[in-house]
Amino acid sequence: MSTVIIGQRGVGKTQLLKRIHRYIDVNGTHCFDLDQEIEKKVRKSVADIFSTQGEDEFREIEKKTFNEIRISHTDAFIAVGAGFPVGIIPAEDKIIWLQRPTDQMGRIFLDRPRLNKDLTSLQEYEKRAASREMHFKNSYDQIYIMPEGLLELDSLEEDLLVKKKRPLSGGMTVTSD
Repeated sequence: MSTVIIGQRGVGKTQLLKRIHRYIDVNGTHCFDLDQEIEKKVRKSVADIFSTQGEDEFREIEKKTFNEIRISHTDAFIAVGAGFPVGIIPAEDKIIWLQRPTDQMGRIFLDRPRLNKDLTSLQEYEKRAASREMHFKNSYDQIYIMPEGLLELDSLEEDLLVKKKRPLSGGMTVTSD
């Protein structure tokens, strides 16, 4: 069974994957950033693939690479891009929807390929984020709301995501007393 990390563009899936890699023991579990695996495979950057071959061709390469990883590694963490078609993730895989408190505010990217040049960067993010969120809502097994600025290893994060301990939840009511 693989664990697939989904989330909005720029939410921090790659950074989370790097921490997960440091959390796991050397027990056969591997970590894969799908975009990085695609770049190694085709020897082009994601931006180059988008600009020369288009988004549709990129999505085909993305699906094929995802399936190749799953076949060759039965126990893996895989971070996929925000536009990855989450509906093709097998039901036996665990899906973690990575979120940040600032997701609803939008993001502007200077280091990523533009996907719709007719819109401003913020409009592009907002438009795609809304439709992607609908797909994420229908697919996830666990939501992880990652704190802003978390770059270091965190024992609670490790417990929730890697050691497979049951997440705690609860609520509190504050009265005027």
